[in-house]
Amino acid sequence: GQTYVALSRASSIEGLQVLRFDASKVVAHPKVIEWSKTLGQITEDKHTST
Repeated sequence: GQTYVALSRASSIEGLQVLRFDASKVVAHPKVIEWSKTLGQITEDKHTST
């Protein structure tokens, strides 16, 4: 949540700097990861069914 909140407060990408970023410190709950995968599948199904 904190990473998202911090980045979402930027009004534009211009001048945005992320210092000392460590991707291993950014984690998501397993249920969120599964939910994200279903969104990708829904999008894929939508594009192939037309």
